[in-house]
Amino acid sequence: MAWEVPLPIWASQGRRAFEVDRQGLAASAGVAADRCVGDACDVEGDLADVLRGAIVEPMVVEGHPSRILHEWSESGYPVVVGRRGVSALRHRLLGSTSHYLVTHAAGPVVVVPETFDHLDPAAAMQVLVGFDASEPAIAALSWTLDTLPDTAKISALTAIDAVPWLQPEAVVVQHPDLVESTAAKVNEALERIDPEGRAVRDLVERPPYQTFADRFDGLDLIVVGPRGLGAVARTILGSVTTWLINEAPCPVVIVPTPGDT
Repeated sequence: MAWEVPLPIWASQGRRAFEVDRQGLAASAGVAADRCVGDACDVEGDLADVLRGAIVEPMVVEGHPSRILHEWSESGYPVVVGRRGVSALRHRLLGSTSHYLVTHAAGPVVVVPETFDHLDPAAAMQVLVGFDASEPAIAALSWTLDTLPDTAKISALTAIDAVPWLQPEAVVVQHPDLVESTAAKVNEALERIDPEGRAVRDLVERPPYQTFADRFDGLDLIVVGPRGLGAVARTILGSVTTWLINEAPCPVVIVPTPGDT
């Protein structure tokens, strides 16, 4: 729980001589953190024992949430945040802290939608990795293979949208060489990263938005890079990644590209 002195109090302090009650603000934040942890553990079954054993004493730190969480991300641990915070303007707007972290954090960032319930610890995790053979996609698939247990069912999804202004059927007919070369590049990268074929290859010739949406049902996790082949800058999320963070019904993991943090 990161807290800071609210702006109205700072403004009032400039006009009046009084001390900011930092201890009181920290105590209030601590109470909120304890309540949140209690609510998270208020479930039934095996998951309750897993959560109670995993959650340690809440930390209460003064500072802006974006800065505090970014500093902790330097350790390489995944940072888990909600899709939006208490100041969100609307459902489809990613919270400012979440957006800052997915574009700046040194390690993976997991964005959990407010409608997501929980994972079943007894079931095999269903994972979808966006893969277009770009460096960010390679980092995302590598992290998935290295991090998730062998019981996870991983699919590497490639949506070939070689000529976006044409229908996929027309692209196959009019530009077969382009489609074939793109598929060959993707398959070569997959063989290099995953020679044992742990991830199921899922290559389709359709726009990525529709392709991902068709596979939302039953997913426990989506893993992507911060951007794809059309990257402009590190601090600008790719359009597909931005759409997934805001629309996916399950948690989305954004894996940074090595050397790009």
